Amino acid sequence: MTEMTETADAKKARALIEEELKKSAPDWQLIEQWSRARVESDPDNVRFTVDAGHIQRLGAELVGKQDTALSELIKNAYDADATKVVLTFSDYQRPGGTLVIEDDGSGMLDDVIRSSWMRISTPSKVDQPLSPIYRRTRAGKKGIGRFSVQRLGKWLYLETRPRGSTIGFRVKFSWDEEFRAGRDLNEVFSHIERFDKPADECGTTLRIVDLRDGWSETALAKVWRSVLLLQPPFPIARTEPLAEHPTSADPGFAVSINGISREAKRLEY
Repeated sequence: MTEMTETADAKKARALIEEELKKSAPDWQLIEQWSRARVESDPDNVRFTVDAGHIQRLGAELVGKQDTALSELIKNAYDADATKVVLTFSDYQRPGGTLVIEDDGSGMLDDVIRSSWMRISTPSKVDQPLSPIYRRTRAGKKGIGRFSVQRLGKWLYLETRPRGSTIGFRVKFSWDEEFRAGRDLNEVFSHIERFDKPADECGTTLRIVDLRDGWSETALAKVWRSVLLLQPPFPIARTEPLAEHPTSADPGFAVSINGISREAKRLEY
């Protein structure tokens, strides 16, 4: 009885796919959904699936503390060969505020957004332990940047400007509404918006809206302690300069939080 029902479901999915493919502009999301339904009706094979709410659980479990989450995002800017990152809080003493993180790093092309930022648990930082331009040893933990963002706020507006490209990309994420429990992760799509930009303009901006927690001076102090250990405050000579990036030394990594520089903060410790 079960096999007959599954076979009927598979036939129905195939018919829907064939009908959609006849259109001049087929809906590829529907085709993917029906294809997945056909595969899942296979009576002889099973596979793991992922609940969309897993994104939120990972954010809470992998990045339990807000200061740890923010430190990871600063480290991601460092890993992207940024020379500066500027953090600006608004109405941050209580939940509901906004945090903007801006860096001048390498940015991400759309294929990197798909294959790295949007893919859970990638080996990229293991396979590439040094950053491409300044040969920095990667500081961020592999793959938890997106969970850090989700841990900090309910909305993310990601804007990235890849180095050398004349096109930038924007993606909006609604963590609580779109990545809710009971929904299959494969069913959640985030739209990529493209915009024109100068080829020499690069960097990434994370605008995190509706912060989950208020930020105390104690929490910010913990972030600063992590940042101060990130890199010595002087340029570091590179032993193997790259031909495409002839700069002979890492120019350093400047951090500013609400207008306070790392240099000024270092004097306090």
